[in-house]
Amino acid sequence: RAPTWKVERRQLAEGRYRIELRQKRFAVGGDGEAQQIFERTAVSLAEEYGYTGFVIESYTESIESATPIGQRVSRGVVMLTRAD
Repeated sequence: RAPTWKVERRQLAEGRYRIELRQKRFAVGGDGEAQQIFERTAVSLAEEYGYTGFVIESYTESIESATPIGQRVSRGVVMLTRAD
């Protein structure tokens, strides 16, 4: 659970997912936890679909400018793996 973040997961291909995190605009705390939430989401995807792990193909953190304040955003792509 990540009460200060909205988490979206989207399948790109078999075993490959895009994860996007968007921090709530008026959040207290949670500024340094994006990568932890990203990795927890990847673990959850792997467990949900019967994989044993994952590889992070890409990961970025940024702040999107918006009115009235900016919003922290993290995005990345993971490839789920099996221990074959």
